[in-house]
Amino acid sequence: KWGRFCLFFSPAEGRGVHSLLVVGFAISMVVVPAASAALNLSLEAFEAYAIGLHSLLGGNHELVTETLTLLLKCSGTSATAPPQQSASVAAPAGYPATVAVAAASPNGVVDWCLRDGGLAGSGPEAIARVLLVQRAIAGAASQPLSGRERLLAAAHTSLAEAPGPVAARLAEAIAQDLQDEAEAARWLRSLREEQDASASAEAAAAACPAAAVGDAGEGQGTADGGQPPSPPPVAAASVRAYARAAAALLARHRGGLVQSDAWTAAAAIMAGADAGERRACTQHLLPALVEATGNEGAATRLSDFASELLGRGGRAEVADALNLAVAFHEPLLEHWRLASWAGDHEDLGVRLIEQGLRYGLKENGGLRKQARFLLESTVRQALAAPGVEPRLKAEAGIRVADVNAAWKAFWEFSDALEEFGSHLLKASWDTLMGKMTQFLGRVAKSSSGTGGVNGHSQSRGGRGPPALFAPSWLEVLLCRALAHDNDTVHRFVLGQLVTLDQGVVCLSEKFVLDEMLQRFSHSIDILYPRSDVHQTFEKQTAAFFSAFVSQHAEGPAYAARKLLAAVLGVRAVHHTPLRLLLSVLSEVHAPGALRAAEALEIVERFFAEILTRMPVSARPVLSSLMLRTAEQLCAEDGGSEENAAQVATTAASVPDALLDDSQEALAGLARRALGARAEASMQDLLRGLASCAGGGDSTGITSASLAEAQGRRASAMGGARLVLGIVRVVRALAAAGGETQPFSTHIWPALAPSVCELHRRSYLPRRVSTVALFGCAYGAAVLPDAAAALDGQPAARAEALAFVEVHARAAVAVGDNASIEEEAPWVWLYALVLEKLWRPGLPHGAAVLAGASEGLRRALAADGVSAALAAGAAASLIGALAGKVEQVHDRVDLFLLLWRAHVKKPRSVTDARFNIVSAASDHGVWQRNRLEEFEELHRPDREGVGRVFEWRDLIAVFLLAKWRALAGLTLDDATATALRTCKAEEGKPGFLADALLDELETMQPPHVAFWTVVARRVAYPVAFSGERSEAEQQETLQRLCTSLRGAIAEGTGDGSTYMPRGCMAELAAALCDPCLCQAERRLWPSEDADEGLGPVTKAVIGLLALGEVAVGVARSVASPILASLVGTHAAAAAAAGSSRGASEVLSALLLHREATIVDGALSLAPDVTAGVIDTAGPGGEAALAAAVGPGAGAVRQKFCGSPGLPRILALASLDGLIERSNAEAIIAGGAGAAVPLPAVVGATLSRLLSTLRETLGQLLNPPGAKSVPNRPPTPMPMSAQHRTQLRGWQAVLVLGRRADRKTAEQLLPELFHHLAVPHVPDVRDCQELLGCALCAAYEDLAVEPLLVPALRRFDAAAQVSASLLVIASYLFRRWITAIAAHSSNGSSGSTVDLTRVRALVGAVAPYLSHNSAYVRGTAAWGFFEIFQSLGSERLLGASSGAASGGSSDGPLLADLYDFVASNKECKKMRGRLKPVFQGFEPDATGTMPSFAVLSHVLPPSAGSGPGEAATEQPPYVFTDSEFQPTSTFLNLLKDEVAHEMETLFDRSDVTQYPSISDNWQAVLAEATAAAAALPSASSTAEAGGSVAVEGAVPVTAAREEDERGDSDGGSAPNTQRKFVPLAPPVAAGDESAAGLAAGRRRMPLIIIASLVDKTPNLAGLCRTCEVFNCEALCVPNLKITKDQAFQSISVTAEKWLPIREVPRAGLKEHILELKRRGYAVVGVEQTHDSVQMDEFQFAPNTALLLGAEKEGIDADLLPLLDGCVEIPQAGQIRSLNVHVSGSLAVWEFT
Repeated sequence: KWGRFCLFFSPAEGRGVHSLLVVGFAISMVVVPAASAALNLSLEAFEAYAIGLHSLLGGNHELVTETLTLLLKCSGTSATAPPQQSASVAAPAGYPATVAVAAASPNGVVDWCLRDGGLAGSGPEAIARVLLVQRAIAGAASQPLSGRERLLAAAHTSLAEAPGPVAARLAEAIAQDLQDEAEAARWLRSLREEQDASASAEAAAAACPAAAVGDAGEGQGTADGGQPPSPPPVAAASVRAYARAAAALLARHRGGLVQSDAWTAAAAIMAGADAGERRACTQHLLPALVEATGNEGAATRLSDFASELLGRGGRAEVADALNLAVAFHEPLLEHWRLASWAGDHEDLGVRLIEQGLRYGLKENGGLRKQARFLLESTVRQALAAPGVEPRLKAEAGIRVADVNAAWKAFWEFSDALEEFGSHLLKASWDTLMGKMTQFLGRVAKSSSGTGGVNGHSQSRGGRGPPALFAPSWLEVLLCRALAHDNDTVHRFVLGQLVTLDQGVVCLSEKFVLDEMLQRFSHSIDILYPRSDVHQTFEKQTAAFFSAFVSQHAEGPAYAARKLLAAVLGVRAVHHTPLRLLLSVLSEVHAPGALRAAEALEIVERFFAEILTRMPVSARPVLSSLMLRTAEQLCAEDGGSEENAAQVATTAASVPDALLDDSQEALAGLARRALGARAEASMQDLLRGLASCAGGGDSTGITSASLAEAQGRRASAMGGARLVLGIVRVVRALAAAGGETQPFSTHIWPALAPSVCELHRRSYLPRRVSTVALFGCAYGAAVLPDAAAALDGQPAARAEALAFVEVHARAAVAVGDNASIEEEAPWVWLYALVLEKLWRPGLPHGAAVLAGASEGLRRALAADGVSAALAAGAAASLIGALAGKVEQVHDRVDLFLLLWRAHVKKPRSVTDARFNIVSAASDHGVWQRNRLEEFEELHRPDREGVGRVFEWRDLIAVFLLAKWRALAGLTLDDATATALRTCKAEEGKPGFLADALLDELETMQPPHVAFWTVVARRVAYPVAFSGERSEAEQQETLQRLCTSLRGAIAEGTGDGSTYMPRGCMAELAAALCDPCLCQAERRLWPSEDADEGLGPVTKAVIGLLALGEVAVGVARSVASPILASLVGTHAAAAAAAGSSRGASEVLSALLLHREATIVDGALSLAPDVTAGVIDTAGPGGEAALAAAVGPGAGAVRQKFCGSPGLPRILALASLDGLIERSNAEAIIAGGAGAAVPLPAVVGATLSRLLSTLRETLGQLLNPPGAKSVPNRPPTPMPMSAQHRTQLRGWQAVLVLGRRADRKTAEQLLPELFHHLAVPHVPDVRDCQELLGCALCAAYEDLAVEPLLVPALRRFDAAAQVSASLLVIASYLFRRWITAIAAHSSNGSSGSTVDLTRVRALVGAVAPYLSHNSAYVRGTAAWGFFEIFQSLGSERLLGASSGAASGGSSDGPLLADLYDFVASNKECKKMRGRLKPVFQGFEPDATGTMPSFAVLSHVLPPSAGSGPGEAATEQPPYVFTDSEFQPTSTFLNLLKDEVAHEMETLFDRSDVTQYPSISDNWQAVLAEATAAAAALPSASSTAEAGGSVAVEGAVPVTAAREEDERGDSDGGSAPNTQRKFVPLAPPVAAGDESAAGLAAGRRRMPLIIIASLVDKTPNLAGLCRTCEVFNCEALCVPNLKITKDQAFQSISVTAEKWLPIREVPRAGLKEHILELKRRGYAVVGVEQTHDSVQMDEFQFAPNTALLLGAEKEGIDADLLPLLDGCVEIPQAGQIRSLNVHVSGSLAVWEFT
């Protein structure tokens, strides 16, 4: 009844109802004691009441439990004892539920509570029954319960599922019943065993999903093969049940079996793999254990738990360890002694905190918070300990406040990392890192003398007291930053890390190598700023790692060794960090860091595993650096046998293509590893390998010892590999030492005994013959004196050739399968020996050739593995000898034989890797990269065509040998001519040409390169001869160009076929062959723009487009196309100019930007002629030199790695063509003959101008954009449009300045069309230079028709007017020079047209009053100079009165001249501008030498010429793919005018503005002092007097005159008003009385821009605030005001405006401080209650808070504001730029 009463009068909330019920029960028990006897609830009614109460109290289990407990207390237990029932008598089966609670027996209550599911569940029924059981057990304390076993069995489920308070009561009841400790321990143990059994069953069910599912019913099975439903998470619940039971038992049984068993169970749970169990143990079991055991005793066990979890290293385990440490932080922190300053702390706690703080992902925020709690607790306890302050001062020279400040910066840094964005971190980095490093520096400095706190210094890797901020804690934050969710944070932090002072921060070896280096190696291409032309970032990186090595505690040798191992251990390392780090290590002189064998092994692994992953263009530098690094770190050795073999093996691992670049470094490494006996060691090793005796010789080196020392090197193939390395080392040492006869001195003496016995002693081991033959052949290929030395040994040569003949003939003996298979792996060696040692007139060669030819014919007719091997061997042998055949008809026969030859795959071979040489295992192994083995074009010239072991080897060797031989045969002109005319059996001429062209579709690298040579020299002349119809030629040309273009494209991009550089170069040469270009001009002669371009032109333009994204394509095309289009003679160029395709291709080249390999700020690309086979063809050096001129080599070297090489080559070619045309014209017609511009140059100029006009049109009228008045016509700097304009106008400048009259008639109108529109300054400079050159050369075409009318358009932009005036001034100067030269000759007349001069002077005169100072200065200089030279009478004599058509401007011009000539300010300006104008030499600037020779390439590369450093100020700098002028004439002019304007101000005049002059403070003080006298001066003026300052104009008078628009007298009428400020300036922060008296009282408005992080926005706000005289501007970092970008926008506003630094972290405090000072803080933000700005009433003192870009104002700051305003808007976009918004708000406040 009372409950219903409470429900009626109370709100339906649990706590309120519960409170009223408690009051009612208290009244019933205290005021009306008899009521307790009357409240006789039955068991069923009690349960029903619990259900109703659960709903009444909102499902709050705790409140339900408390209320039911009170209810039981009121049920008569205090007044009447319940009747007892004998424990031996069981309750009847149908125990009545209506029995009153007070009357029920304990056994009866328990039996009733265990019915129908018992105590299981979490609902109110379970709560009621548990409370009844607890009451029953308490009532049966003297007698045992008959239902105990059932109760204990049901307790497991109830303890797991019941709510916490209920489960705790049940556990207490059971503990009360289990009084015996042994019995309690047994039950607790059985409970754990039952849980383990349940866990095992669950694991088995998870392992057998079908059995686990069973008959679960439809919808739960896995008939579709899917995953079964996961089992319910009962493991944690089981642990929870055990923990609750153990906690209750531990409260009664401390220190005994229960406690011991509980600790054992806890250890098992914490060591388990279930994270849920571990968490349940930490939350429920361990607190009871710690309470029972005590902090001191439990701490050791808890520490063991944490150590085991942390040792596993998983995130879940670390999370559980942190949960454990936080839950029991007091005992653990005390146990670990983390707050100790004695250095006796346990490292486990520090490692755990560090690991928690390191986690960087967003979802790990909880772990970081727990670790932070532990660390803050540690620091707080440590700093609060007694005696800390004096101890820190004595041992480290710091105070507690310093430690607190360092930790504060640490946590602020950590908070910045919690933000996803990077702007907060960037804004606070300098400040926070500065505080932390400053603290570390002080501690390090003090530690160097005292040893640090308790002797623990803060050195790299050292660990002092945990509470003392140390580098290890900084590393934790940096690891967190490097694992941040935002990649921008990674890049920023990595970029900043290299700027840190290693001597201060002392970053540990583990952090640098494991954390920083790994990420640095993969992110360098993103980190490195492309605009860093001075390689600042690269220098910082090198300095950082240099400091790491030099300052390492273990010494440079140890650090260099570890760094090298770490670099080489990074997988997929980027080539730029590899280059940087190897550069650092190559400068470290630490001999002994690596043993010689170890260093050589590292180098070998580098070439085999790492270098192959690097771009081809980067490999030369990397290989040299690696060898130099090994040399620097290698210990000096005396040249042991093992080292000698290892040096040879290492040299053999160097790719053949890199041998020349690595030669010097290889010599240094060999000398370091072998000492002074390096050459002797190589000779001894070679002698041992070639030794005929098995027991050794006088050197003591035997084949057995060699085999033991170097594994398989004593095998034949192993010996050959060692010989390769030996010869390379000898070659490198000879080059380094200047030795001229290395073969005769070191190689031949070791080989001679074996070579002389080869044929006679055929039983010699295969190793001996292989070493001897390969040593001679390879030596002849690479050593300069080998050929002469072998010529001097005819007997030995004959012996070697005889041996080769026997074995070579056996290799092609079709039918002798055993001999063929045995000799197949060595055919490469026989072919190489014949190629290098045999020549016509010597024996054996002709016999081998005849045998090979016959063997090839027989092999082609046979089948099987042996026949295929014989065919491959014959092709290799014929290829080696074919080029030495003397008779043309024999060469033709060999060509046809090889060309018809094809190797058929044997039927027994099913796999390309099938080993077809059974005896291969007896020969040893020579592991080589297949790309180098079979696809490097020039390697076969030195090492042979390749070894054959597998079927794929045979195919590769056969095709390479075949096409290499065919190309070599066709290089002979007589043979090529004979092949063009040969006929097939049926007599059809030209069959060979058609068949060769058809084979292109089947060609693959590398033999396609040799095919191109054959096709160009044999097929092209026939396929495009006059004997074939035009239709047939057109079809052939189109098909050929499409195929060649496709073949090149297949070698580029991801997933492409590997294509050696030579293949691409030869394919491009085949496409751009002169024969094809001539055919295109002949077959596609139309100049109609509607007609399509020819196939060659289309293919070349397509490849140039591909070359913008694919490395090497553009430069492969550039060389042959220039050779074909420009050629060596003007006649060829004129023919090319007749085709529209030539101009299209050349203009595309001139506007091209080639793709290169990015290497930091550098760029890498292969040489333009690298890998070319036919050096005399269109892709060779000779053709390129003929097209470009004698400077081709210098240009190639200078711009080799730059993306501008094709462009500069094309420009140099066209410029050289003009030179050659002029020379030919002079020879033909004499020096005075008119020289027409070559047709191809004129056509290219026209195409360039058309492109430039299109680009300008797109800027003025963007496609799809609405017409906007006054749209800026200039593109964004370095955008695609700007780059097009810059490249185009630079090309037009170089070529157009040499235009003939006809070309100038076309060029001049187009030039002035562009001059009438503003351009980017570097583009404008080209236009001005071209304008000066053309106007001077063709005055009649330029001055009156174009220049004067352009100057008459007075509404032009200042830049346009200035450019036109520059041209006019240049013409004035030329005329003055001509007049002076004419006068000095004594001539009476003049070559200068005075009428033209007068017209131009009249057009220039109006600009003397232009608003822009530099425009006025330009006009004034030219105007004065021409007047002074000619004189007024001569210049104006015919320009006044009616004689000039009624014009009366003569007197006015004369007065203007008088004024300009006499005014002192004009004189000063002319004096300052005179050097600028006199130094302006358009004839010397913008020429081809100024671009190609005098320019600098930045950043400088290894290929830069030595002359670059000598030029102090180059005219152009090539950087960021563009030629950028170091200075332009107009920029110089502007600078001089600006400096001169500064000197115009009178420092004694208070009305003058001191601007940025150096002495502005002194002037300011004078002006402020003089300001006090202004009123009296003004009164004097009002009385008719004047201010007694010479030359000064009072402010009021200046304003009045400006408003009237007239001014009488004075030296400068109509002076611009902006030069006379409203009041004398006041410096920022000058709020003195003098400053306020000057009229500079600041407006009470503070702009808070701490959330803004973009420099332009902050600079614009600074300027706005200064203009409106705001009180202050708050920015996140004051350093931003020193930024050049900031100052370029603020225009010195930061000098006059108070700027305060308010970092984002301190923004809340600053806002509260402003509010305390009486400011209303208003946010500019759109919120639900923001007010329109035009309706808002600002307070007198206001602070405006601006939001961050995009994000706006942080949500946690909005409650601190007094209001928010928003800007009224009408459009669709709902936000403005923050600078614009702030400016509008400032204006509205005023």
